[in-house]
Amino acid sequence: ARAKIVLAADLGVQDPSLLDDDFVWLGPTVGSSVLGKQDFVAAGKFFDLRAAFPDLDYRAHDFRVDIQEPLTVRFTARTIGTMRGELRLRNTVLAPNGKFMQCPPEAISITFDEGTGKVTKLCSGFSMDRLVGNTNGLCGVMAAATIGGAPPSDWEIYPPTAVIGRILGRPVQQLAEPGSFLAPFPESVMIQLTKGIFAARMASMDPDLLGPSFTYCEPFEGPVGKDEYLERYASSMFGDSEPELSNFRVDPYDPYRVWIDIRPSNCPPQAMSFTFDDDGYCIRLTGAAVMDPSIGNAGGLGGVAGIKYSSGETGVGITSRPLPQVLARLQKQVLSPITKIGVDDYTLNGEDEGSDGPVIPTPPDDAPPIPMLNPIAKMSIPKLGGGVTTKLPTPPKATAPDPAAAKRAEIRAKAAQEAETRRQEAAARKAKIADAKAKEVALRTQKAQELKARNEAERQERMEQQKVAAAEAKAQREAQLAEAKRRAEAAKLEKQQQRAQQLSASSKAQKEAAAKMAEKRKKAEAERKQKAKQEAEAKRKAAEVRAAAMNRAAVKPPPTVEETGSAFSSVFGARPQTPAPPKPSQPVAKKPVVPKATPRIAPPAPKPVPKSSQGGFSLFGGQLPSSSPPPPAPKRAVRPKSPPKVSSVPKPAPKKSGGFSL
Repeated sequence: ARAKIVLAADLGVQDPSLLDDDFVWLGPTVGSSVLGKQDFVAAGKFFDLRAAFPDLDYRAHDFRVDIQEPLTVRFTARTIGTMRGELRLRNTVLAPNGKFMQCPPEAISITFDEGTGKVTKLCSGFSMDRLVGNTNGLCGVMAAATIGGAPPSDWEIYPPTAVIGRILGRPVQQLAEPGSFLAPFPESVMIQLTKGIFAARMASMDPDLLGPSFTYCEPFEGPVGKDEYLERYASSMFGDSEPELSNFRVDPYDPYRVWIDIRPSNCPPQAMSFTFDDDGYCIRLTGAAVMDPSIGNAGGLGGVAGIKYSSGETGVGITSRPLPQVLARLQKQVLSPITKIGVDDYTLNGEDEGSDGPVIPTPPDDAPPIPMLNPIAKMSIPKLGGGVTTKLPTPPKATAPDPAAAKRAEIRAKAAQEAETRRQEAAARKAKIADAKAKEVALRTQKAQELKARNEAERQERMEQQKVAAAEAKAQREAQLAEAKRRAEAAKLEKQQQRAQQLSASSKAQKEAAAKMAEKRKKAEAERKQKAKQEAEAKRKAAEVRAAAMNRAAVKPPPTVEETGSAFSSVFGARPQTPAPPKPSQPVAKKPVVPKATPRIAPPAPKPVPKSSQGGFSLFGGQLPSSSPPPPAPKRAVRPKSPPKVSSVPKPAPKKSGGFSL
């Protein structure tokens, strides 16, 4: 509640009574000097961010008490505002432009005095992630100047090596605002995922915890990819010691991110964040964000640079500090034999660093008391002589004490007594807190050891159970394999038997088919032979018939006049005359008998007879017989077994027969 009151007063600028007389302010760019109460209040009223940004909202969250410093409260701010008024800087005044300012997460620490409850130390302006927001990773007045169009030089913010890298390398894109305000997993699961990465030594023992698109970023370095992170940072991030982890929390403005406070050995407290995707892989990690540079002996550095500095690897610091700080530290290092001020000591702004004594005076060692001398004893008395009398000075008269002074002395004594009482009570409370903390640490250590022993026993039991289960699974798997092998062999044998049966049946069927085919071919061959024999016999008989017809045609006489007249009479209805009986000397041709079963071969068509040798036509369309005999049938190329002999009687010459005209 006290920290929220200070925040409502713009961190004490609007109400300086909240600040102690010994108040100091530390920022990320103050170098080796800090601001006292008067300078801090004067600077706050000079810049007057509330006038330039009337709707200034710190959006403070994650209020928590430091586990090692109960009087220190830390919280995170994501300051936003719109520039609607003039912003006064050291050398210029920026006109309002209406731009919206969105600062990155800022670590703020407030330390209170145990007796008065006033603020004795304020640390602000420490960016926890420079890739968030639209102020180039800056907070406070520098963020406002960036929005106003007058950003500070990179040489004042980043180390020289980082500035050169930003000039020569590609520009780093700022992260977009998260579009979802719902975490992918419950808070306990996300915290457990974060602890899993620490258990794997920042994923160096299990790189699969990091997603393919993983990046690592520090205030002055990065972002770097997964491979470079595993090679340069993962194994050496905390050295050989285990850091102190506390305050695991999910970011309310980015539910995919988990923040944690860490304090490596001899290093200042720092903030780290782990961003996960929907599958539980870590896709982004930020670290080395110092929250209070006055703690530890790492020179105010975090991360690997702080580990190296605390172990004695100081160096010049061109890779870990801005150029103004490097020059200021070199000056302090050169003048340290004269000023008696170490290079890591802080001094109030405006004090003379060339004085012989340290900034914070220390009580002197015990010295012998100075004797109080009488004024008469201080004077040398000359010897009496020559009748000269020396007049001794009279001591001053004692005056009555002033009642007001006595009252003030009494009040001061009483205040000193009360302050001593408060200091004793505070010391007693601190001792009590330390005792309780030691007891708590011892109890926590004991519980951790018991938990470790119990976990080890459970792990051994699980391993034994896993071994037994693995043996049973192996035996069951072997039995299943043997049974599968037996079934496969039985199926193979059955298949072979079926194949043999199929082959036997197929062979039998092929043999039967071959026998049937042979019988069929034999029968067809017999039928073919019988048919050929019948055809040959029919051809022979047909040849005999043709030969007989040719013989008859050869011996037949030409038609007579009577025959022609009888034909004419038959046409016109006259009674035909009875033909004369054949002469005995001429043989009567017998009509050939053609068997029914023998196919008859049609003779070729006769050739057309010339008109000169054709007979005439009758009046009614009848064709008169021609006097010339019909042409003989052509001989076929058939060789009969016993061809008949053809008579050698020459054919009679055809006679021209006259027709009857109308």
